[in-house]
Amino acid sequence: MSFFGKLFGSHRGENGPDVMPWDARPSIYDHIRAHVEPGKPGLTKGGESLPDEIRMNERSEIRWAPGAMDGVMSHHMGPGSNDESVRKAV
Repeated sequence: MSFFGKLFGSHRGENGPDVMPWDARPSIYDHIRAHVEPGKPGLTKGGESLPDEIRMNERSEIRWAPGAMDGVMSHHMGPGSNDESVRKAV
């Protein structure tokens, strides 16, 4: 299995296109809203697990903390600013 396959698991639909983790699932906002009890701190039972957590981790060899993949994809895989350093080195 490829490096990215190990990180993200294989989530291909039967007919080819990727199956998105949010397909037919509540949004994070709806999930949290459903697990908040007014006047009490924190989330009610089941609120700590995101709706797609089991599905996203079941085929992956590496477990992600809830929200960690989003952070890695949006921060660490963002556009770099090393163009000048690369130009000087090459």
